[in-house]
Amino acid sequence: MTPGRRWLLPGSLAVVLAVLLSAGVQGMALFGHDGWSAARRGVAARNFVRRGLVATRFAPVESPAGTPPGELVYYPNHPALTSLLVALAVWLLGQSEWVLRTPPILFTLAAFLLSYDLARRHRGSSFAVTAALATLAMPIVTYYGSFVNHEPIVAFATIAMISAYGALRTGGGRGALAALVAAVALGGLDDWSFYLALGPFALVAFVDGRRRGDLAGFVAIALTACATLAIVAAHALSLPGESLELFRERLEGRSTLNVGFFEVISDPAVPPRFLMLLGPILAVAALAAPVVTLLRSRAGRADYLDAAVCAVWSGALAYSVLLSEGLRNHDYWIFLFAPCASLGVATLIEEARRPAVLRAIVLVPSLVWGLCALWDYRRLPTELAEEWPDFRFAENQVMRHVHRRTRPGELVLFEEALYLQHQSRYYLDRPWVWFRGQLGLREWAIDEGASMIVIPAETADGESLADLGRHHRLTAFEDHWVIDLGRGPGAVDARRVVFRGASLAWRYLRSLAYSPYRVAFDPARSADLTAALGARHAWPSRPARAPASRDDMDARLARANAGDASALSRALPIEVRAGHGAIADVLGARVDPGPNGGVEVWLVVRARGPGSAARPIVWASGQPDAASDRELWPRVPEAWWQAGRVYGYHRVLGLGRGPHTLFLRADEDGALGLGRDVLLATVRESERLPLLGRY
Repeated sequence: MTPGRRWLLPGSLAVVLAVLLSAGVQGMALFGHDGWSAARRGVAARNFVRRGLVATRFAPVESPAGTPPGELVYYPNHPALTSLLVALAVWLLGQSEWVLRTPPILFTLAAFLLSYDLARRHRGSSFAVTAALATLAMPIVTYYGSFVNHEPIVAFATIAMISAYGALRTGGGRGALAALVAAVALGGLDDWSFYLALGPFALVAFVDGRRRGDLAGFVAIALTACATLAIVAAHALSLPGESLELFRERLEGRSTLNVGFFEVISDPAVPPRFLMLLGPILAVAALAAPVVTLLRSRAGRADYLDAAVCAVWSGALAYSVLLSEGLRNHDYWIFLFAPCASLGVATLIEEARRPAVLRAIVLVPSLVWGLCALWDYRRLPTELAEEWPDFRFAENQVMRHVHRRTRPGELVLFEEALYLQHQSRYYLDRPWVWFRGQLGLREWAIDEGASMIVIPAETADGESLADLGRHHRLTAFEDHWVIDLGRGPGAVDARRVVFRGASLAWRYLRSLAYSPYRVAFDPARSADLTAALGARHAWPSRPARAPASRDDMDARLARANAGDASALSRALPIEVRAGHGAIADVLGARVDPGPNGGVEVWLVVRARGPGSAARPIVWASGQPDAASDRELWPRVPEAWWQAGRVYGYHRVLGLGRGPHTLFLRADEDGALGLGRDVLLATVRESERLPLLGRY
């Protein structure tokens, strides 16, 4: 058979896979489940292209346009190669949703073709076709094949490593050795997870090399792995200290230190998820494949491909045990081992007495399952926008609108009820902060010069919007109102936005002009909003206040502990000391009722002097009935500099310092401080870090 005819079938299957992977790669919502990953890598790629590699320290930066160089927020969880490859695509092809998804799609297709070639060289064309069809039938391949993360790249690097070593051991020469070094370098520089498969495979290479009397392949793997690991570790150590602390926190949260392996796999939601991603029949076949390999070994028929697949399966088992939380919340890691799982399934089928019959029994229903799963996941974006909240289709329209009408560095305010997903941050690309109530609007909109305010329609009311329309330009969207503080007065701009095949709901404009009370509203919030922005130019500057006494502070905290949530509703300035000198002023503190009968403490901090140092900070939040909390409240000032956990899902990593600012660094949203004074707030269970205005 000529080379052209030999590749006709796998090439055709690759075209089919490319079409399936390309469904929905272009769309305003970064279409696809887990679009947050494309958005996060897109932000990092945009910063690489915009700021340059040196200014970003070759590390993914998550800060928006206009962020000063000294206040950049890095993403330390994974090495930077994935974001760098996406940045290369953006640099070559421009910034677009489909461009962001191009690198993972190309690596997925390359892994598919390379695994076919690997199977054909070692087991023949029939085995290779079976493995290719098994790959095509796995929903996880089309589900995560365009996932803008490290999995497609690591999967390709793993198959390339196995293929290159296989060629080297059969006389491939220097070309095979160079390919082996390149594959190990690619995987090692791309992500930590590659080393989980690399370790067992290096052992296979060592045993095989000793048996053949040629350890060149093993030495190349070991030296390249050590070099890439040293490069990645040195780069991680060069990042700011809080980035390493963030990486350590997240690693602990996903490992067996906090979550047991058997606890995770006993979760009722985990096994069905795996069956869905692999397909029920293929999942059973993949799990049975190691047993078939063991039987082949005992019969003396095991070959290099068996050993390589078992090595990768060992890496999958290590991943499951060491990072067990990933089984529940990060199931896309299975994609790392999908090509090798297909080889295992093909081994099981070809070992049957009647492989053609078993091939039909396994592959035909699996292909039907995969197509049904694909149809369920890849429907039109407008349908998914309503049924899948993560897409935030309407919210992304708002972000694009705000981006077009603001300049880099201009501040955007968001009402507290609006939580920004990564997709929204990608389209916004502007500094932003949450506000709450009149104080927040006053301080951020006037003193800090915010340019726009975004309010969810469900929390706004017609009366306030009608009043604001006499002073500022309003833009109505499906679920949001945008207030342009730099345009007006009296301008009301109701845009026609196509959503689900229909224009913008006319009821919002009608309620604004004629029937303002038809939109649900909170009277207290309405008063705050109207008073805040309606008198935007009339507010006097804040008068200076003398520091309050410690006795006064303790008395207010004691009252708050007794259930008086308004005890700290007014400003209560005190000093924060470290060593012999004051490094910051606490301009205000407040206690609010918290969930489950608890209370939340809110603080406003201002740095003192250009040489101010920053240390980790923690504040109290808990049940007011607990004796330990009663004892803790009067000692809150002493506890501020103690490291510890914060109520909720986030951990405070410490305080960073800008030229005149102390700002909070947390494990999810990075540096949230903007302007001269920054509010430090406890974390709510909704996983937000809401910022209030200064007091």
